[in-house]
This record gives sequence, C-alpha cells and structure tokens, in this order.
Amino acid sequence: MSIISICFLVFVGAVGVFNFLFDLHKRSYFLFIINFLFLFLIKANILSVSYLLLSSIFTFLFACLFLKTRNQYIIFGGVFLLTFGLLFFKYIGIFGFSIILPIGISFYTFKMISLLIDCYKGKIKEIHFQNCLIYLMYFPTFLSGPISRYTEFQDELKKPFCFDYVMQKNGFVLMMMGMFEKFVFSSQLFRIIQLIDTSTIQEGNLFLIKVFLYSVYIYADFDAYSNIAIGVSQLIGIKIHSNFKTPYFSNNIKEFWRRWHISLSSWLKDYVYILLGGNRKGSFRKYINILIVFVLSGIWHGSTLMFLIWGIGHGIIYLLEDFEFFQKLSKKKLIKPFFIVLNFIVVSFLWIPFFSISYTQMLKNIASLRLVKLDFHIYRVLLNIGVTKNEVYFLFFSILIFILIDLLRYHHNLIEKIAKLPFILRWFLYSCCILIAIVFGVYGIGYNPNNFVYVTF
Repeated sequence: MSIISICFLVFVGAVGVFNFLFDLHKRSYFLFIINFLFLFLIKANILSVSYLLLSSIFTFLFACLFLKTRNQYIIFGGVFLLTFGLLFFKYIGIFGFSIILPIGISFYTFKMISLLIDCYKGKIKEIHFQNCLIYLMYFPTFLSGPISRYTEFQDELKKPFCFDYVMQKNGFVLMMMGMFEKFVFSSQLFRIIQLIDTSTIQEGNLFLIKVFLYSVYIYADFDAYSNIAIGVSQLIGIKIHSNFKTPYFSNNIKEFWRRWHISLSSWLKDYVYILLGGNRKGSFRKYINILIVFVLSGIWHGSTLMFLIWGIGHGIIYLLEDFEFFQKLSKKKLIKPFFIVLNFIVVSFLWIPFFSISYTQMLKNIASLRLVKLDFHIYRVLLNIGVTKNEVYFLFFSILIFILIDLLRYHHNLIEKIAKLPFILRWFLYSCCILIAIVFGVYGIGYNPNNFVYVTF
C-alpha cells in the first residue's frame, strides 16, 4: 500500500470513523492495533518489524530502569546501543554484507534516543509500554517523520477525542494538498530529472538545470509527505508541528536550517548541540559543536561519503556566516533579496553530493559545470531530451505557482484562509485543483509512484 493510493485513503477514512467508537482508554488500544495493521498493509518485512519491536521493548525497559534507579549510565548505554544499531544497518554494506535497511529506522531511532534523554533530563516522570509503542510506531509519521517528542505526543494522546468539524476538515484538506503536491509537482519534476539522467546528451547546461530542478523536487516531495502525515494525524485528533516554513526564502544557511526539516533540526539542536555544550564554552567549542551536528546530519541521511560531504559543506558555510561582517551585511534590507537568491543557489549546489552515487560521479558532475554556457535557452535544452512543449510550459507554470504558494504560506495559514472563503469560491478552488491533478498529475495504469525521497533515509 502506497500512502498516495486509494487504499490508503480508505484506511485513513476507516481509522477516522472508528476513532469515535472508543473512549480515551480504549482509543489507545485501537491506535496500538492500527499501527500494526499499517505495517502489514505496507508489507513491512520480518526484519523491519522484528527490529522495531525489539528496539522498542529495549527502549521501554531502559527508560523504566532509569526512572527507578536514576543511574545515568543506563541512559548512556541505551543511547549508545540504539546508535550502534542504526549505524550497523546503515553502514554494514561498506564491509560487503547485504542487509535490507529496516523501514523507518532513522526516524524511530531518533524518537527512542530523545525518549531516553528526556527521561534523563526529568521531562518524563513515568512511562507506559502501550503508549510508548504507539509513539514509536505512530503510522502517519512512521516512514518519514516529522520526528515528534514523547511528552508532546502523550499530551495529545491524553486529550479526549471529540469531533471538531473545522479541525477534521482542515486535516483532510492538508492531506489532499500534500497528495496534490506529490502528484502534480513532485512526480512531474522527478520524471523530468529522470529524463535528464538517462539522456545521452552530456552538457553542462543540462546538468545545471537538473541541479535547480532537484532542489525544488526534494523540497516539494518531502513537504508533500509532511503535509500528508500532519493532515492524517489531525484527522485522528493528534496535532503535529509543521516540518517546513518556506526554507528557500531564507537569506542564509542558519535560517535555512530553522525552516528546513524543522523536526530534525530541532532534534539535533536539543539532543546533540546543547548536550555538547552549545555556545556556553567559548567560540572554538561552539564551532566544533556545530560541525559535529552537521557531520551527524550527513551520517543520518545516508551511508556514503557523499552525504558526509553534504553535511560538512553545510557546516562550513554555517560557520563562515557566523562572522560579524557577514551578519551585518545580511541584515541590510536592500540586499536581502540578493542573499535569498544566493542562499538558494548555494543550497542547490550542495545537493550535488547528496544525489551523486559516488565520489567519482560527483567530481564528474562538478566538472561538467565548467561547460555551462550563460546564454543557453532552458526551453530548447529540455526539448532536446524529449520533454514536450506542453510539459515545458507546465513545468515553468507549476514552479511559479509553487513559489507563490510558498510565499503565501509564509505570511498566512493557507488552510484556514481557504476554509474562510465563501462556499462557492472554496469549492471552485477545490474543483480547479482536482481538474489540474487529473490533467497534469502523474498517475494511472503503468505508473508506479516513486517513493518519497526521505523514505529511503
């Protein structure tokens, strides 16, 4: 079952309806069963389910043991073993072994680690196995986050669920917005990127187009999944924080990471950077801590040198921007638009090691940029690799609309704004979106929807 399938919509609809049949106590049992049913429907393999259950039991036992003994070494040992498990599955391939990466491991491992550290910090006073397992296996966020915190999740779980028309409707609209984003924006961009990758034409202009298209694609794809996850969770009465806030309108890397994959960025800040001392032990230690955070971010994303280069690249630029000269310059309102464009270009080029298969390919990709001709015509370049005229026009139009929507989302809550529109105007907007999805969406017989890019992490 794909989360952009009719089967998933039926599943979510059924979960939403049956939610009303249970009181607060029985509802936790219901979600407990639903999470396992979701794993069955997505055909999670035995290794994935087994490791998830074993590590969940392990996390629960270590948390209980610490709450009874207050022995800090229990937490240190638990975090070490969970980290070892994650690294083992991610990097065992380097040594010639072939093991399938357990699905969702990167996301639920960070949940487990944060749970143990929050016990150590005193934020968690008691823990129940059933609620712990619901938190770690929670199906809307299981595959690709957002990474929620145990205390926040439990607060939501304890609230009695009653039907709220506005909340339910807005959750449904957000979920459908995510699916629209996937079908119309993300999948179209992915198809064109595939055409570029398989093209026999090797030129710098084509690769440059790919760099910027991939930058938009990875954002649209991950934002689509996050919107679906948050919308589904809202439908069943559990609120989750937003995972993106118009990251490509940031004027520096620091601001970009406050807006990009917010749940991961805040997790790394709270459970790595601050625990290492943050900026409390002088500038040198602060810079070392920042680099460690970005190195860990690279390691978390993938098991090759490319992801490490990507993480270190972001870290170095982050440090350079910390100098007083750059900070003063970036605060000037007149040149802020220039810095926004510059930051987008820098982030886009940093995606090159991220999508490069190997170090050799990365160097080859970078070398091809020397052949870029500044007077090239994007329209003609795309036509040469088999993209039709209508597809080129739609590509430009969709990116423009995507930018406009992103700008509006920064200043307004679009879901609430749409909900307040007059009935006729609101449904005219919905009808237009449905029509666009039918005409321009990537779906149908013979179409196998590509996985959301962050599911592979």
